[in-house]
Amino acid sequence: MRHNVRDTEVKSVSVPTTKQVNKVIKELRSYGIKVSSVPSFSRVSDLMRWRDNLIEEADEE
Repeated sequence: MRHNVRDTEVKSVSVPTTKQVNKVIKELRSYGIKVSSVPSFSRVSDLMRWRDNLIEEADEE
């Protein structure tokens, strides 16, 4: 059985570092989004998706 690409990608993605999380929080705050604490994310991609969703919501307002 061959591994599909998605399995490999998920395994290679690490838990976001504090520096990455802080960078995203700073970015969100620059959009006027209040972020007191970030939910725990298992993967950087989840964090990025969450950030993108918040930015989209902010743009719609």
